Amino acid sequence: MTKIKRPPVTLNKSGLAEILRQRSGDSFTAKEAVDAVAQAVVATILDGNGVLVTGLGTFIPRVTAARNFHDPQTRRVIAVPERQGVRFIPGASLLEMLRGDREVPESGSLLKRPRKSKK
Repeated sequence: MTKIKRPPVTLNKSGLAEILRQRSGDSFTAKEAVDAVAQAVVATILDGNGVLVTGLGTFIPRVTAARNFHDPQTRRVIAVPERQGVRFIPGASLLEMLRGDREVPESGSLLKRPRKSKK
């Protein structure tokens, strides 16, 4: 069985706070904002609700049901307990930028779709 190689994480919590500090000019407020957003997302997911960030995506809590697993080497049945996890579904704007259908804007809102011009 081959392992899936994941790309390295290049933006962490402190990096995100630094980006916010550069935009707002206040380091303390930027760190508080990142903490507040993370806390709100985690609390909402732990309550069993999803979190939607328009354009970016949706975080959905999901439960994997308990099941029995058959070990092919020993032929024993192993009970796998129920597990909880989170699924991320990317938003339409993010997918468009990933596919190259839309350019990343230099300024303004990254997540809003550009308005269609009237003909």
